Amino acid sequence: MNKKIKIILGIFVGAIILIGVTGYILNSFLEIPEFDISIGSEGTIDGGDQDEIFVTSNFDSQKNFIRNIVNSNDQGFEYYQKLLYSGEGYNLENNTKIIILGGKEHLIKFRILEGAHKDKIAWTAYEWIKYN
Repeated sequence: MNKKIKIILGIFVGAIILIGVTGYILNSFLEIPEFDISIGSEGTIDGGDQDEIFVTSNFDSQKNFIRNIVNSNDQGFEYYQKLLYSGEGYNLENNTKIIILGGKEHLIKFRILEGAHKDKIAWTAYEWIKYN
């Protein structure tokens, strides 16, 4: 085999290995939990010690809500109020029955099966969902 080809092959293989190792290390540090969702399965809202959980009508609102709350700034409460007063967000009681419609970036999309918000589509963090 030609010496140039061996060098090029060595660089290529080394790059592939480096990319794989880097991905593994980043994944370990990020510690992004994995969750299994079974579309069509039923579950309930489970806020633990909280009586209610705040949900939103779309993915972006829920993602921004969580980001603002995590940053623990005044914008988090202001954003919560904005969503609440616009009707884009609302509270669901613990044990409200739901059916899973999908998920994206660790948020769950679901249909509410009972209560004041019955038949609405909502989003929340997967931690607040208990699967039956």
